[in-house]
Amino acid sequence: MVNLEFMNVTPTNHDEVVPVLEPYVDGILSIRSEQAQAQSVDNDNYYNDGFADAEEPPLLEELGVDVDKICARLLRSLDPTGKREAILADFDPVGPVAVYVAYTALVFVARGKFVFGHVYGLSVLTALGVYGLLWALTGSSRVTVTAVFTVLGYSFAPSVLVALAAVFVRLDNVFGALVVLAAVLWSGSNASAEFVATYGNVDQKHLITYPCAVAYCLHLLLVLF
Repeated sequence: MVNLEFMNVTPTNHDEVVPVLEPYVDGILSIRSEQAQAQSVDNDNYYNDGFADAEEPPLLEELGVDVDKICARLLRSLDPTGKREAILADFDPVGPVAVYVAYTALVFVARGKFVFGHVYGLSVLTALGVYGLLWALTGSSRVTVTAVFTVLGYSFAPSVLVALAAVFVRLDNVFGALVVLAAVLWSGSNASAEFVATYGNVDQKHLITYPCAVAYCLHLLLVLF
């Protein structure tokens, strides 16, 4: 038989144990400290990535579409007594296309006709014609098709109001003809004033107004007939 004798190894002097345990305790604490620091770094990176995604610009801004500027130009084109400003290097096709889309949508609701192809095609042909006229009158290299298309598109905004009125009121009468005539003169005057402010050819204002008014008249005939 084997006799097992249990010895009491509990030291009576605590000072003898502390030096032995200190390296192990320090090692454990250092490992835990490193783990906590790594977790803190990961959390900081996660939150920083989240804030970076939240601070990204909107999609329209990334596409170069300034909604506030478009609304300001539309309001200016609806003000027949407003002052015009030269915006040579600041043209955009988004606003004019939105105006034409709104017009064709209202014509579809009022008359049941889908005329976007006619409206857009006529607007492009008008822009090319007015571009040639302005280039012949001014001889300036600053005249571009994009600039002319933008000015004509924004100046078309009063015609959108006529299409909106056609949704609620019948305009295929004398009253409607007078409303269309007023809108044509309004839009043509806006376009010519914008071109004059941009290119400085004040003497040819009425000459520029005529082709613009004719183009707007052709657009608005879709509301009457």
